[in-house]
Amino acid sequence: TFDGEQVMLVYTPASNRGIMGIYIDGALVHSLNQYASTLTFQQTWTSNALGSGPHTLRLVHASGGVVEFDAIEVLGPPPLLDFPEDTSTIESNIPQYQWQETSGATKYLLEVKKDNVAVFSNWYDVGSDVTCNSGICATLPNIPLTEGLYEWTVQPWTSSGLRGWYAPFTFTVEVPSVNWTFLVYLNGDNSLESAGIDDFLEMAAVGSDAENLKIAVQFDRADGYDESHDDWQDTRRFLVNSEMIPRAAAGESIGEANMGDPQTLVDFVEWGMSAFPASQYALIIWDHGNTLNTVAGPVEALAWDQTSSGDFLTMAELSSALATITNNGETPINLLGFDASLMGSIEVDNQLLSYAEVRVGSEELQPNDGWPYDIWLDDIDGTSTVGYVADKIVNDYFAFYSNDKVQSAVDLRVPYTTLNTAVNDFADLLIQEAGVYLTEIESARSNTQEFSNPNYIDLYDFAYQVEQTVANTAIDAAANAVMTAVNNAVIQEQHGASWTDANGISIYFPELEENYDESYAGSEGLLHFTANNHWDEWIEFFYGAEPPLGSGKYDDTHDNWVFSGNWVGIPITGAYN
Repeated sequence: TFDGEQVMLVYTPASNRGIMGIYIDGALVHSLNQYASTLTFQQTWTSNALGSGPHTLRLVHASGGVVEFDAIEVLGPPPLLDFPEDTSTIESNIPQYQWQETSGATKYLLEVKKDNVAVFSNWYDVGSDVTCNSGICATLPNIPLTEGLYEWTVQPWTSSGLRGWYAPFTFTVEVPSVNWTFLVYLNGDNSLESAGIDDFLEMAAVGSDAENLKIAVQFDRADGYDESHDDWQDTRRFLVNSEMIPRAAAGESIGEANMGDPQTLVDFVEWGMSAFPASQYALIIWDHGNTLNTVAGPVEALAWDQTSSGDFLTMAELSSALATITNNGETPINLLGFDASLMGSIEVDNQLLSYAEVRVGSEELQPNDGWPYDIWLDDIDGTSTVGYVADKIVNDYFAFYSNDKVQSAVDLRVPYTTLNTAVNDFADLLIQEAGVYLTEIESARSNTQEFSNPNYIDLYDFAYQVEQTVANTAIDAAANAVMTAVNNAVIQEQHGASWTDANGISIYFPELEENYDESYAGSEGLLHFTANNHWDEWIEFFYGAEPPLGSGKYDDTHDNWVFSGNWVGIPITGAYN
C-alpha cells in the first residue's frame, strides 16, 4: 500500500535476459526487451496514472517464469467531504452528511466527534443507508447534535478492505428554537408493540419541521408481538421526520432501556430538550395505564416494560422524575399527556402539580390505537398555545372514536389548587356531618358515575349526587364548591353516551369496604394528594362509621360501645358512668 497514482518498476537488466511482460490488472501494459542489453546499472519504468483502489501486478518472462505480486492498493488524493462544509455553521442539529464517492465502496464509516470524543461512529451501507448519485454520496443519521463545534469524516470499505480516512472537516451547530417539541415516551415493550408502530407512523405522517414542530420519540420494542421494520427489540431514539418508518437504522440505539425506571424517563426528556430546544414542550407517556388494586394498589401506574421483568412507573417515581426534569418546578413542562388508560384522576394530577401546566388524559380505558396523532399534530403551528393543543387532542380523540370515548384536559395551575382546597373542605364536612346522613351518602355514592375500575368515580358527579341527596346547607355548599372548582380546572372534556356523567376528573372511592386499600392513606407516603388532603380520612370514616343513632336520649347502661373508624367531629353528649 502506498501513496501515489503510478506504479514504478525499479530493475537492473543484464545481457541476454530476454523479454519480460508487465501486466497490471490482468492486461499487458509494457514489455521490457533485455536481449541486447549489456548495461547492468539500475533502470526504471513507470506506468501511466492508475485510479485509486486495489490493483494486481504480474511480471511474465519469455522463458515462462512468473512473478506474482500480492494485490497492491493505490491511495491517490482522497475524495473531499462536501457537507457540512469545513468551518461552516449550520442550523440543523440532524444534518445530512455528503461526500465524494470512492469507486467500489460498499459501505462507509461515518464518525462525528465533539471535544475530540466520538458522538457516534457507525457503518452505513451503500444502497440502503447511503445514496450515491453523480459521484456524491449522502446519508441522514437520525442522531441529533447539541449546539457546539464538531469534527467529521468518513472511511470507505471496498472489496479489498478498509480504505483511508477522508481529510476531516469541522462545523458548528447553532439550533434555532421551534414553537413546540413533543417528547413521546413510547413504551412498546409489551403487548402494545403493534399499536406503538402504528402511532409512530401516524406521527411520521406529519413529521417535524424547521420552525414550528419537532417530534422526538424514545421507542422500546418487545420480542414476539410484531416482526415488522427490522424487528429490532432494543430501545431507540428518533427525530420523527415526514414519512419516516421505524427501521433500526432510522433511530439511535441506547441499548435495552427499562422504560419503567424513572431515570430512563429523565434521560430521555433531558436529551430531547437539549437536542430540540423549543418555546414550549409536551411530554406524552404512551403505554398501558392502570388503577387496578392487584397491580399497584389503589395508585395509578403506567409504562410496563416486559423485558425488564414487568417493571413500571409508580406515581411516586413519576413525580420524582418530573421534579428532576423541571428543577423542582422552576421550569414546568407545558403539557403532560397520558396516552394510556385510567390516568385522569385527582390523585395523578396532584403528582404533577408545579411540574406541568396542563394534563391531558382519560378517566376511562383507552383503545389500543390511542390518540390519532396524524390528525391533531397536523394543526400545530407557530401560534399554537398550550390550551389550543390540549383542546385539539381532546376533541380530535373524541371525534376519531365516533364521539364514544372519554378524554379531558385540566389546568394544573391555580385552578387546581382551588380544587384541592374545595375537596379537602368537602371531606371535612362529610366527616363532621355524615353520621346523620350516612344512608343518603351511600345512595349518592351508588348513583355516581363509575369507570372500568369501579373503585374510581367521577368527582364532580359525586359532589352533585351528594348535593341532590343530602339536606344539609353546609354540605350542599361544600359540594357546590367542588363542582365549581372542577369546572374551572377542566379546560376541555368529552365523553360518550356510556359515561353521561363524566366531567373530566375521577377520584378514588371504592364501591365496597373490602376493596379499600390502606396504602391509599396519606400516612403511607405514596400520594401527594392524600398526604395533603383529608379525602383518605373521609373514606376511612365512611367505611368505619356505624349507622346514625339519631338525636335523643339513650340508655346510659350500655358500657360496651365500640367506636370504630374516625369519629372526630361527631358530638356525643350525656352523663357517662
